[in-house]
Amino acid sequence: MIDLATRILPRSSAQDVVDAVVADVWEGRKLARYEGRSSLATWLGAVTLNAALNARRTISAHARIVGAADSVPDLPAAASVEVQDTLARVLHDAIAVLPADTRVLVLMYYEQDLTLDQAAVLLGRSKSTLSRSLMRARDAIRREADRLARERYRTTLDALRAGADLSLLELDLRAACLRTGQNPVTDV
Repeated sequence: MIDLATRILPRSSAQDVVDAVVADVWEGRKLARYEGRSSLATWLGAVTLNAALNARRTISAHARIVGAADSVPDLPAAASVEVQDTLARVLHDAIAVLPADTRVLVLMYYEQDLTLDQAAVLLGRSKSTLSRSLMRARDAIRREADRLARERYRTTLDALRAGADLSLLELDLRAACLRTGQNPVTDV
């Protein structure tokens, strides 16, 4: 499945797409659509390719939006740094409100670069469960970051992201995951 997805996407994105497909099949959302007109392997391949194509469309749409934003005059350097700092604070605080076990997973996956297979062994949970947890964590971070941006700065998360050079964004993920007085590794 990963090999199929890499025909359309970079390997890291392909892995995420396949993880999402496996999670959807595991939960039965996609499996209910299997009618038996082809082999299960062929059907899974088609589901994977469709998911990869959808992901590529999303990436392309995002690139067009970013390209359009590039045509807007650049913000002064000081404003851009301020926006990046604001975005980093919002993301930091959004991550900090995640449950301890979810923060551990986020830390392992994004900071330590562990695969879901490796994290599954360490956490004693299935890869598909961790994939779903990671997907929910990303959604929760986005929702909370958007809420914080609106509440604190009267803007949206997307507006902050558009005004920041994400390649220069400095977010201490370890500090975000280690809330004051709590260590997610020992609190799990």
